[in-house]
Amino acid sequence: STKLKIASLLLNEMQQPDGALATIRALLVDFPGDADACAQLEILLALESCQSVLRTAALYQLGPSSTVAQRHDDIVVALDKALPLFPVEERATLHREAASRLAVMDRFHQAMGHCRQLLLLDAQDAEARRNLRRLAAQSDGYELLAEALAAAAETHEDNVEILAEAAALQRNQLDNNAAAIELYRAVLEAAKGAEDTTQALTAAHALSELLASEEHAAELLN
Repeated sequence: STKLKIASLLLNEMQQPDGALATIRALLVDFPGDADACAQLEILLALESCQSVLRTAALYQLGPSSTVAQRHDDIVVALDKALPLFPVEERATLHREAASRLAVMDRFHQAMGHCRQLLLLDAQDAEARRNLRRLAAQSDGYELLAEALAAAAETHEDNVEILAEAAALQRNQLDNNAAAIELYRAVLEAAKGAEDTTQALTAAHALSELLASEEHAAELLN
């Protein structure tokens, strides 16, 4: 179409991403989900010279347009390319979008990778943790879940609850008593001085049971 040709010219030849974005928006009003228009948005999104505000606007335009066109794989590729170009504090939106679309395509482990990045940005991100649990259940990805929680705990100080969940996963889902023991010890260390002793008491009880079990197993071997 004429509008698409104008947008491509503005973006690729005249280096006017603002004009290109306005033209693409007008085109998508007439043709929602147009594949060629979405492709131009993806180019704009990954354009290093593009101003942050325009890149963000392109992202918000691309999301619903790609959904209409069912172009989940293409937008995930575009998001991965664009992520390093966004300030760290603005990357959560891109990780959520990518995780959602990967899950739709049943690429659960890759979706978990983006949820892991969300936890590294904010260990208290409850939505990311819920999504990680759901994706782990759908794909038997409990090792990835435990690793994501442990990584988040290493990068944040308020980590008692996260360590406790990782320890429980190692014990109950992964049958890795050695890893569970290490994590429960980390819970007790992190919980020192905390007013709420619930997590510490639970960890101490679990640790006692695990150590007794390991000691009994060693006695049987001897």
